[in-house]
Amino acid sequence: MEVGVLYLPSVGSLEEKLKGFAGKRTDLYQELLPDLTVQSQYLDEHGYYGVGFTEHHFHIEGSEVSNNPTLLGAYLGPKTRRLRWGQLGYVLPAQHPIRMAEDVAMLDQMLQGRAFFGIARGYQVRWVNSMGQLIQGLRDARDFETYDRVKRELYEEHFEIVLKAWTQRTFTHKGKHWEFPVPGQVWPAADFTRKLGTGVDADGVVTEIGIAPPCYNNRVPDMFQPFSFSVTSLRWAARNKLVPISLMCDQDLVQAYFTAFRDEAALPGRSTGIKALLP
Repeated sequence: MEVGVLYLPSVGSLEEKLKGFAGKRTDLYQELLPDLTVQSQYLDEHGYYGVGFTEHHFHIEGSEVSNNPTLLGAYLGPKTRRLRWGQLGYVLPAQHPIRMAEDVAMLDQMLQGRAFFGIARGYQVRWVNSMGQLIQGLRDARDFETYDRVKRELYEEHFEIVLKAWTQRTFTHKGKHWEFPVPGQVWPAADFTRKLGTGVDADGVVTEIGIAPPCYNNRVPDMFQPFSFSVTSLRWAARNKLVPISLMCDQDLVQAYFTAFRDEAALPGRSTGIKALLP
């Protein structure tokens, strides 16, 4: 069994937080960084799998100052030798999927294969709806059922795009919410691309796109789905080779979730990449 650590990076003591605006204080954030460094080096020396950070924005109160988990990994990763670094997780519906695929690929290159990828659907409307307001549906949903449906649609489509970006040299995508490349775009450097790459037609129109650099050695990083609280989510994770992470402690619920994931993962052609599962 491998053990990893989930951080919700919080700044300041309770006393400091009660003074207000702890998240806006440079002195408190500068205390956080060396604390994370010392703790991560301890984890590295004692054989832990890795460290993941949440993604949350606008935490001026100081409770979760973690708006860029990949950047935290890029800062702390070089200070360790074996520890893996990732996100637990990126809120997928509010992200631009290609930008996210690129960021994780760059982290994986910088750390020579020590990055992992974690995704969640998001629940903090204060920032999810604001950061994702240009993504169709996140801002305008007027009831929970519609909002939840749109987030699931975006979650699954964004994941599909990320995998295409990581596993294909160049790719196309046409879904409900995104189309890549945008149709009819003429690329002025078409001759250059035809000679050294691919993805333009005889008229210089962009037909495919690809990210650069890829993930380290063109691999797909280990993938996790934190905060999996439903059988539907667990089955989706099993189908898509993500390791679910649940904070549930009720034994009956945990057993039901485990059974659902195990049964889905055991179907023909499925492989989660998980070496061992608790009985």
